[in-house]
Amino acid sequence: MCGIVGWIGNNAPLSSEEYLVAVNSLKHRGPDHGNHVVFGNNDFLGHRRLAVVDLDARSNQPMKSPCGRYWLVYNGELFNHETLRQYLLNRGVGFQTSSDTEVLLQGLITYGEDFIEKVNGFFAFAFYDTLAQEVLLGRDRMGIKPLYIFHSDDGLRFSSELKALKSLRVPFQINPQALNEYLLYSYVPEPLCLVNGVVKLAPGTTLRYSAKKGAIQNRYYSMDQSASQQKLSFTEAAIKCKEKIEHAVGLRMVADVPIGSFLSGGIDSSIIASIAQRLHGGIQTYSIGFEGRNFFDETNAARRTAVALGTKHENIVLSDDKIFNQLDLFFDAMDEPFADSSAINVFHLCKQVKKHITVALSGDGADEVFGGYNKHRALLMSLNPVYRTLLTAIRPLLGPGVSSRGSMLRNKARQLHRLSLGVSKGSRARYAYWAAFSNQNDIHRALINPWQGNPSFYDLLPKKIECLNDFLYADQRIILPSDMLAKVDKMSMASSLEVRVPFLDHHVVGLANSLPSSFKIKGSVTKRLLRRGFESDLPSEVFRRPKHGFEVPLEEWTRTVFSDRTEQFIQKDFLDAQGLFLHKPLRQIFETNQKEGQAESSAFLYSFLVFQEWWARINLIDG
Repeated sequence: MCGIVGWIGNNAPLSSEEYLVAVNSLKHRGPDHGNHVVFGNNDFLGHRRLAVVDLDARSNQPMKSPCGRYWLVYNGELFNHETLRQYLLNRGVGFQTSSDTEVLLQGLITYGEDFIEKVNGFFAFAFYDTLAQEVLLGRDRMGIKPLYIFHSDDGLRFSSELKALKSLRVPFQINPQALNEYLLYSYVPEPLCLVNGVVKLAPGTTLRYSAKKGAIQNRYYSMDQSASQQKLSFTEAAIKCKEKIEHAVGLRMVADVPIGSFLSGGIDSSIIASIAQRLHGGIQTYSIGFEGRNFFDETNAARRTAVALGTKHENIVLSDDKIFNQLDLFFDAMDEPFADSSAINVFHLCKQVKKHITVALSGDGADEVFGGYNKHRALLMSLNPVYRTLLTAIRPLLGPGVSSRGSMLRNKARQLHRLSLGVSKGSRARYAYWAAFSNQNDIHRALINPWQGNPSFYDLLPKKIECLNDFLYADQRIILPSDMLAKVDKMSMASSLEVRVPFLDHHVVGLANSLPSSFKIKGSVTKRLLRRGFESDLPSEVFRRPKHGFEVPLEEWTRTVFSDRTEQFIQKDFLDAQGLFLHKPLRQIFETNQKEGQAESSAFLYSFLVFQEWWARINLIDG
């Protein structure tokens, strides 16, 4: 894993120091090597390397072709690079390294962007033709790796992280729609960015740019391309899914550095760890939990699963003090404000795991592909007239005070409340409502210029969400790249750890998307295909265990340790100078939330705090 940055079509060259600042702002993504090249026309490519395959210096980047015409900077891994290497060798292409970087470089030289369709992996790259003075940018099919873009009269600037763009003189002004959606959802939905004019290149998309021809985008992969229903029985489909997942894990076990696996004790991570252990043996697994907080702790379940699988397991137990003492390091990792509070867990997990390994396997993506969330079951309930009538009838009994996640019972009440409020909405509005974390009323009260329109991702949604597959398609296009994968990338790269996600192999996703909704959820049983496919591989306890999110005691923390940090940003002089939030309603929201049992605004206040911590840091980049 690495970090890339560049500027094509720039008429005003930067100083040597400015180029270095831009490249080295990505050093945490690639601590092993950094370099950049500035061409005679002032076009610029920069790279930071985390060495995983072919650790030799010959595979450092920017990498140029033997003829000197083509250059590549690349963040990612091609898991089938050995197969592709042989494919190119058979066609007369020569190689000077054993790296996947050179495979991608030579493939693009030989076949152009058509070569991307042969690739199995995750990536964000910039392929530069010095003769045409043209760059080809590309992003992987599922959006596992990020790529920020800023297109202006001064050319095209791009980077793996937002902060590097500021080093390239991109003006940082807040996008009001993005701010509203960030506060509502706890992340900025793609393609929006919190900075005006900056967008994220869509998953499965390339962008070709030159100063003469401008920018042309091409979508080379679409998840709905695989949506034609396959005629398989449920058992046949489960077996086929298992085969695809096993192959995906096997591909992702290739590296020249130590590999381990995350293990929470749930279905998804247990499947990945069991396959890795069976294929290679002696796999190291890791889980994380909270000292003295049983509701938020899965270490006991993970330990029992590890014993059954035979892995070498380590439980990482966090105390409140340890988390609080490292809050500044955590906020430093926020390249763009991101307030999914489970990022706290992922940050500390990756920080500890990096002491032992460089690559970790993760179970991320299974919920969005195979149907694992409570909201997926809720959708099926909302489509049933009997359940819909019942939920509407009990809604008055589920008022304020049921928003807590602090115990199993209170968490179920919170989920039921959200379900009851969503069932009466139209299908797209229902999706947006169930995706939200914060209260829209808090946001409209607190913002000087609240956004009144539909969410930006409405254009990515099916016109009607009439079945589970429609809902999963929306999750794959919105929740995965904007929330789940963004979280893993930001938090793992902060510790220079590469995380691989076998469930998001495009062959696995394509097969799952071609299967009926009923194969994924039936009644109260979620992820049916995974349960059937791996029932003989895992302890029965794994399948009986209730779904448990990767959560933290956020409501308590917003009233305690986060309280002082939040209050320092709720000062009238500061807010007036910033020009984004109103002091009086924000103060009222904060004071109400400080009262025991009044936790409805916890998610909003945490999102506000993360934004302000980011604001303080991003305004320090220029000194």
